[in-house]
Amino acid sequence: MKSVFKLAVATLMFIAPPSIYAQLKVSPSGQVTVAGTSPYSSYQLSVQGYPGIVTNNAGYYVRVSSASANGVIGSNTDKLAFWTGTSGHNKVWFQDFTKTSDSCRKENIVTIENALEIIDQLNPTRYDLRMDSLNFIEQTGYGFVAQEMQTVLPEIVDTNNGVMGIRIDEIIPFLVGGMQEQQLVIDSLLERVTELEKCECKIKKGKSQESSLESGAAESIDGTSVTKGELYQNQPNPFREKTVIKYTLPDGCSSASIIIFDMSGALISTYEINVGDNQRAAEVEIDGGKLKPGMYIYSLIVDGAELDTKRMILHK
Repeated sequence: MKSVFKLAVATLMFIAPPSIYAQLKVSPSGQVTVAGTSPYSSYQLSVQGYPGIVTNNAGYYVRVSSASANGVIGSNTDKLAFWTGTSGHNKVWFQDFTKTSDSCRKENIVTIENALEIIDQLNPTRYDLRMDSLNFIEQTGYGFVAQEMQTVLPEIVDTNNGVMGIRIDEIIPFLVGGMQEQQLVIDSLLERVTELEKCECKIKKGKSQESSLESGAAESIDGTSVTKGELYQNQPNPFREKTVIKYTLPDGCSSASIIIFDMSGALISTYEINVGDNQRAAEVEIDGGKLKPGMYIYSLIVDGAELDTKRMILHK
């Protein structure tokens, strides 16, 4: 250790300008200060004033400066890596950081479109660090694989010392854009639901209590007598794989069906019902595997008229 320390001191004396020779101080216990009157007892090597380390390798340098109010750590290369040289990159701890984002440093600024399509292609993963390549504490991590990200957003993937990395903060604009796009869809669906509810109310109010659909009696699901048909809420709701819609038909009807629409009003499926006596109180099973996740509307149609309408939600 002493030989290494002596070599470091000798190197400093060799590269330091003549004006610093007289200001290179070594304490009896081995602490060294450059450009100072006395060494700091807490440090083996201290550089006072405008500290810096400059190499002569093709002009590359690393500068550590306290000359300004903010302090400076910089390199005239495009990258500044914290690299052990044998095990990989080090972890870096800090209180906060600010990324340069001034408009004067940018050009060709455009709003991101179809952010949800990009997000759908991302593959969030859980992983364990390989101890054969990183000789550090074993740990589990969460994130993305750079090779996979390169097929989706190659612009945010970079390589340093043969190891690929991701500028992870640049995914944030896609998350924000995706949320904004999703909110537009939600707002549109809410408007559609409101319109359908208004239509449903008008249909119910316009029905005559003495209509042909209300004539006669039918047996309901629980065995009680009813004077008209009925559509029940699907069970379970929401559902993932299958759900059942139960219904009761009025006497005297000649045709009936259950139809399913998506929230845009597009017809998805039609289930024809046998109006025989043994089908007055029955059920229809819906296969969720044939539908996309979302909200759907289903109606019971009897003799060409809507008897009732309800909603169901499919989760994946």
